[in-house]
Amino acid sequence: MCYVNNFNDPYEPKAIELLQGKGKIFKRDMANLIDEVRRVLPEVFKSEDYAAKRDATM
Repeated sequence: MCYVNNFNDPYEPKAIELLQGKGKIFKRDMANLIDEVRRVLPEVFKSEDYAAKRDATM
């Protein structure tokens, strides 16, 4: 059993059931995803495409 964020109601997390041993894999994969987002996201905000779209909305 694992609880994940419920974006509709943060006070009621969602329970997901994982097969035995899959929790560690899920945890590792989530850590890898967070590392990748932290690495890539700053570059996205530095891109010319992002700047152009941002400026177009202002």
